[in-house]
Amino acid sequence: MGQTKVIAEEGKQELFIVREFDLPVQLLFSAFTEPELLVQWMGNKHTPMRVEKLENKPHGSWRFVHTDKTGNQFCFNGVIHAFEAPQRIIRTFEIENMGSVGNVQLEFMTFEALSDSTSKLTVQTIYKSNSERDAMLKFGMEKGANMAHNKLQEVMNHLK
Repeated sequence: MGQTKVIAEEGKQELFIVREFDLPVQLLFSAFTEPELLVQWMGNKHTPMRVEKLENKPHGSWRFVHTDKTGNQFCFNGVIHAFEAPQRIIRTFEIENMGSVGNVQLEFMTFEALSDSTSKLTVQTIYKSNSERDAMLKFGMEKGANMAHNKLQEVMNHLK
């Protein structure tokens, strides 16, 4: 259905990640909320991922750990503030041990049915400062989002 778009207006502390998927909205939502599906598309062959914790409820927490071939771990965590299946998740997102690039961000994830078989994901991410947002963009966020979302579509095609 296309590529993931990252929209980052100059001078703002936010960005938007938008992607349309050839998936019913419930399957798209499941890809983000079921650990056995998450590990299939969010990890990759160089840094497979495990879901250490995922409490899909308001005030729940989550933690995902990626491990590279030499054993280095890259950890991501946060708190879920709203969980409304299959329309919306509001959560914090933090990359552990990454300095200012890893500062806590606030994510508003919206899952929208476009038809019975297509859906749209919109993620609004708010950063502490413009410079932190820009650092994430320089860190390769757009390329990584496209790779992950392409893999998500591929994995979920088998469940349609």
